Amino acid sequence: MFETKMLQSMIRGLDPVHAKTIKLSPGQVFQGTITQLYPGQLAQLKMGNMTLTARLEAQLEKGQQYWFRVMAGEGIPKIKVMENVPPAQVSGNQGVTNAQTILQQMGISSLGAHERLLSQLNQSGLPFTKANLTDGARLLQQSTLPSQSSLDLITSMIQRNMPLTQATFQSLASLQSNESMSETMSKLLIQLRGANQQTQPVQQLLSQMLNQSDPLRQGTALQTLLQQMNSTQPQMQEQALQTARQIGIIPQNTNDQQVFEQFKTSILRPENQEMIRQIWPQLFQNSSGSHLQEMNPRGLFSMLINNVKWDQPLVAQQLTQLINSQASPNQVTTQLDQWLSTQPTDSSRALWTLVNEARSDSSFLLGGSKEDSPLRMFMQQLGMQYESDIRSGSGAQDSAQRAASLKSALLLLLQHPQGLTQGVREQAEFLLQRITGFQLVSSEQHGPVQHTLFQVPIKVTDKYQDMTIQWEGRQTKDGSIDEEHCRILFYLTLEALEDTVVDVQIQNRVMTLTIYNENERPAGVQEMWMPILTENLQKLDYRLSAIKWKQPSAQTESSSPKFDLGRGYQKDDYGYRGVDVRI
Repeated sequence: MFETKMLQSMIRGLDPVHAKTIKLSPGQVFQGTITQLYPGQLAQLKMGNMTLTARLEAQLEKGQQYWFRVMAGEGIPKIKVMENVPPAQVSGNQGVTNAQTILQQMGISSLGAHERLLSQLNQSGLPFTKANLTDGARLLQQSTLPSQSSLDLITSMIQRNMPLTQATFQSLASLQSNESMSETMSKLLIQLRGANQQTQPVQQLLSQMLNQSDPLRQGTALQTLLQQMNSTQPQMQEQALQTARQIGIIPQNTNDQQVFEQFKTSILRPENQEMIRQIWPQLFQNSSGSHLQEMNPRGLFSMLINNVKWDQPLVAQQLTQLINSQASPNQVTTQLDQWLSTQPTDSSRALWTLVNEARSDSSFLLGGSKEDSPLRMFMQQLGMQYESDIRSGSGAQDSAQRAASLKSALLLLLQHPQGLTQGVREQAEFLLQRITGFQLVSSEQHGPVQHTLFQVPIKVTDKYQDMTIQWEGRQTKDGSIDEEHCRILFYLTLEALEDTVVDVQIQNRVMTLTIYNENERPAGVQEMWMPILTENLQKLDYRLSAIKWKQPSAQTESSSPKFDLGRGYQKDDYGYRGVDVRI
């Protein structure tokens, strides 16, 4: 999966300068090469991709690789050559051969997991401690990931100075899973229906978040179109019926009265009663719903369409089946989306505008305001600031805000798992681990620049998929990201365009969009979408500068720099002054 590959790359390091700085601590061990000798007992020491200036207090030779141990002390770090570990030529491969000797000197039993991790850390040019090896080897033995994936993940944790615990490892490992976060959210919501009262907070949050992510399921383009089929304006009603036939939600060659009569017949069928209870639960709170038989078909249709419980899963598909048992719900959704994505005719413009506005209002990606960012609200719902809110919060309002996050609700649910099936527990644990994984990867801050990574569910046609968002920018005084100067990258897989990256760069509220996709630029990007984007961004006090379309495969290596999220930008170091370490 495209999103999984991007997450794996991001796990290796969002910080573009992570390989340029290092802090040596007492007890760490690493391998280095003497690359230059200078007068006055000065030398140049290369450790991985870093070059250090060293003052020699031992007899060392140029071109030799040595194993060093960081000693305790103040001031310039002091490192000591490890005894009984023979030096190796740079071109040699004695690093692995000496593994058992190094482990013995560190007081660690020589096991396969320890040796593999030592070799991996050495190849990565990272200093490590005894605790790093023992804790990392334990995680390696317990991991269900492929061996190399586990080694890469543990190395990244050591590099980032993260705790080598099972909980941290599982949270980061969940980001590499091919399992879709949004599909898991949808499955968990369905399985929790009818469960005990303690699952209600999770159900409510999942329902709300999935509902926000489906422009055609909430208050919604489909509902607005159906409402207009019974409009008091004949021209609007006729256009709605014509569009409904076009997208397949009602049969061809049927008039409005036939549609309403067929709908009432479907509503009264015994085999549809369970479905009806899910779409209109309020009908059965105080009665059996028998009064529906007495209503005329037109009035029944109007009453029910206006009271659909849109936060239920699969409601659009179920409603489509009740209106027309021969219709394909997925095809109806696709056709409606296509109808909304094309320019309307003069006769259908009023209906198109009404339905399109309903879709915009229903989706968190298309709604929001300058003061109330929809993505920020979604991050709050996920619980990305859960621990931070606990540390800084004091008062009933803060407690209520923390309780309204998916992370807090999942934690409470898993603390009392009685009555939950194993499948439900596993899905809840996966969601909790994925959210925590996002928090861990987003927790690194280097100087004033903050990185935030998270996923949101989005439903384009018939199923949910994950959209990965990477947001980076400077922090404001209140701790939030400066929305006037930031960069947002969206990674998603579209049905027709497939793998797509949208790079949004904002400077002084002037926005430039660069779309990376292997396909040819669609003709409607500039002519159709730019005016719509420009108009809607102006409502949020942003100005759209340009929309650029780039095909990565069409650019030669010499004309286009490769962008690797894991490595970032690296360059050679020159001009070291002073002494970095004493040997």
